Amino acid sequence: MNAKQFLGLSILMMVLFGFRGSVGAAMTANPDGDDPIIIIVNPDDPIGAPRSPVFNPFTAYLQNNQVVLASSDSCGLVEVEITSSTGFYYSTVFDTEDGVIVMPISGNVGAYTLRLTLESDAVFVGSFVI
Repeated sequence: MNAKQFLGLSILMMVLFGFRGSVGAAMTANPDGDDPIIIIVNPDDPIGAPRSPVFNPFTAYLQNNQVVLASSDSCGLVEVEITSSTGFYYSTVFDTEDGVIVMPISGNVGAYTLRLTLESDAVFVGSFVI
């Protein structure tokens, strides 16, 4: 399945079944069981940890030399940065209305960080190692 087919299938499933929350996004974002990337609220936030649970609409997984990022909710435009310990850098804007975005990575062995910054300045991060 190519990226365009995957995107179409994911959007169709979200529309047909009305998935909400990270469980629904996880079900549509990772049909082949590829390596999941755990996304959490930024632990280095200067304000400190949130006092109540934070809704996290994002799920991601690593597939070949790509990161597939999905959002189960429309939360506007999200700045996305992927960096690695080997110097790789990729930046883009994810329109969460689209539901899913596929981003390239270098594939070099190292530690990678995925950083998502919402319009509200909320920051989510995920990390993975190749």
